[in-house]
Amino acid sequence: MRRNERDSKYDMIFIDAFEDDGPASPLLEGEFLRACRIHLGKGGIFAINLWNRPKDNFPVIYSRIQEAFCNNTLKLLIAEMFRNVIVYGANDPSLFSDLHAIRGEARRLQDTHIMNFRKYQRHLYW
Repeated sequence: MRRNERDSKYDMIFIDAFEDDGPASPLLEGEFLRACRIHLGKGGIFAINLWNRPKDNFPVIYSRIQEAFCNNTLKLLIAEMFRNVIVYGANDPSLFSDLHAIRGEARRLQDTHIMNFRKYQRHLYW
């Protein structure tokens, strides 16, 4: 990695990598997750797509993400039937602290897009 790449800051890091039997395990380790946090810019968001099946041990993985992001996380349960969950992390705790602002933004997005943002906003868990 070149020096300027190591110092790069990103607005968004999105992880959606799966092996045959679930999320790619090297991407669930604390060292990788902390590196993602370090590379986020001010106001940046980390998002990772995971499974929430009993055999995936989601509580342990979520705990690692919480630790890496100093408890500045949210989880969004997408579909109970498929046990899909997206976990968000941020350096800035204020990004997730104002539920009213999140609700307002979901309403605004709902008015301008086809996706049901208000439904998903109701499924966010701190």
